[in-house]
Amino acid sequence: YLPSIICDGRRALQNSADVPSAIVDDSPSSSSSPPPPSPEEAVFVGTLPLVFALHCFGCHVYSIAGAFVDHADAHDVVLVLPQGLQNSFNARHCCGYALQNEVDDVGFLKHVQSMLTEEYEFVNSEYSYAVGWSNGGFLAMHAASLFRSISAISGHVYDIDPDLKKSGTFCVDGICVDAPGTGKGLFLHHGLDDTFVRPTGCCNDPDLPKCCCGIEAETCVPVMEVARRWATEVNKCELAEEAVAAADDPGDSDDEGDKDVEKEAVEGEEAKEEEKDDDSAKFITSSYTNPDAEIECLTAIGKGCISETTICMHANVGHFNKPNFLEAFPFGREVMGFFARDACELNGGVWNATGSECASCPEKFGGTFCLDNAKAVEKVLSIRPAEDVYDDVYGFEPGATTATSPRGTRKVAIGYYLLAIAIIGYVIRHRYRRDKKKDDRYFSRDVRDDDAEEEVTELVPSRGFRTS
Repeated sequence: YLPSIICDGRRALQNSADVPSAIVDDSPSSSSSPPPPSPEEAVFVGTLPLVFALHCFGCHVYSIAGAFVDHADAHDVVLVLPQGLQNSFNARHCCGYALQNEVDDVGFLKHVQSMLTEEYEFVNSEYSYAVGWSNGGFLAMHAASLFRSISAISGHVYDIDPDLKKSGTFCVDGICVDAPGTGKGLFLHHGLDDTFVRPTGCCNDPDLPKCCCGIEAETCVPVMEVARRWATEVNKCELAEEAVAAADDPGDSDDEGDKDVEKEAVEGEEAKEEEKDDDSAKFITSSYTNPDAEIECLTAIGKGCISETTICMHANVGHFNKPNFLEAFPFGREVMGFFARDACELNGGVWNATGSECASCPEKFGGTFCLDNAKAVEKVLSIRPAEDVYDDVYGFEPGATTATSPRGTRKVAIGYYLLAIAIIGYVIRHRYRRDKKKDDRYFSRDVRDDDAEEEVTELVPSRGFRTS
């Protein structure tokens, strides 16, 4: 799905009040197509974030598309919806045909990234993101090395890929220096009463409740512990151990027990955060929290954090599958905003959450998300400035109406002149064809008469011819 900004080089105007007076068209035909953008809005689009949305086990892509398509368009990101073989992905612990047959789904996603980067100038695989539900959530975390940030919903890998923990090492003339990693943004979502992928973890312990679809790990790792490990090991936050101590207890074996454990973990975080030293990182309540909807979100903050780690626990939603994902998952907009903000802020852009846009870029960068070199942007615009486009196509200069623009008037006059020539040419051709048709009619009658006489002349002698 390509965002509308690709099609017209501007952010779509929402109502007539937003349309500049110079381009308002009151004619009946104007309602069938959007008004042309003003010069200020027709800007260089540049590189846009590439977001993969990964479906659940046994699901079609459309099961997840409805929750993200509109929000992807509103945030100007390119949305990709891969379909797994037999509705499954191979994501280490989950699931179905793809897992059993060792399908290389990580390689598949990498191929799609490469293909789209080659095909579209506004796509760059370096600015890729992934959101996944259930089996798709497992894959998003399993393939995290391909993305800048991920959002896993009701599905997550319990052991973190060692490559994600590494920092870069650069060697020059035998001297090596360890450089800090870039981290990976993580936006986790889980239901407190999820019985498909339990918030207390899925493992092969016979004394603990099982998860669906044969999902098992060697040990049960609660989802809150997954968030803590990601914050400390991948995003380098210096978290105090007691900040998430409540999450280490797997809880009771029944569903209500699972829910209570997660609530206690959340309450434990809030109770202990005030006891922490200001220099130590911790999970604190984030702005995503919605008490009315019984959604509690915690974000890791503190010294050393190089990327965001946020986890949201949702009450009374199960696996986000009742009645369907679109209606059960309320964070489609927030997930797309999480990715778009990361792309904007990568090079120091200023993110405007209210307008869902990258409001401004540093001097050296340009494009919709400040992902492009400013000099390259200036070069593109200098070839054909936006103002010239509107003047040439629509016959008016920026800030002037067609009635008062000299250049616009001249173009209209030229148009009428060409139209007159076309009409005169049409009349001449029409009269020529009519006269020619009349001549042909008389000529054809003369030919037929001559032919008839010839036939008589030839036949008469032939009847009187005798041989000896």
